[in-house]
Amino acid sequence: MSPVRAELPGGPLVVSTVGMAVPDIWAAMAQYWETLGWGPWSVYRQEPPSLQEMRYRGAPAEFSFLVAGTSTPGGTAFWLCQPLEGPSLYRDLVEEELPGPHFMTVWRQTEAESDAVRRWFAERGATELMAARVDGSIEFFFLDARELCGMILETGYGRSASQRLEATYP
Repeated sequence: MSPVRAELPGGPLVVSTVGMAVPDIWAAMAQYWETLGWGPWSVYRQEPPSLQEMRYRGAPAEFSFLVAGTSTPGGTAFWLCQPLEGPSLYRDLVEEELPGPHFMTVWRQTEAESDAVRRWFAERGATELMAARVDGSIEFFFLDARELCGMILETGYGRSASQRLEATYP
């Protein structure tokens, strides 16, 4: 008898991004550029007021962070996330000092699809670690799915062209 395959809302989850929390985003970008040839990097600051409806471990919170993204050879996006202010999953991961990558992103196209994925994982014991809305157009959720599949998953929906580029590297 073959194992039963999970019927996930919207079909199998496609990994769009691999990411990790770092204490120093500039040093990490330099390391990946010099060691793996990854880059160029685009750096964005995520903070209020553009970062809204923030939650940390299920409770209202306020936090900020830098995120640097690049596309690796093969097309997978890779993000570095540096905590700035307030409690956040990124701060927790940096303080744990465990090597990354720390999370994978399984993005959905609509709010309904994203909500269905969150419910599916919640029904199986995954808890929300961090969530927020960016400029009212992107919503993201980090789920602790380590007991289910050995990793933290980010899901969400939306696209935003309104994020202001803070810097690039190199």
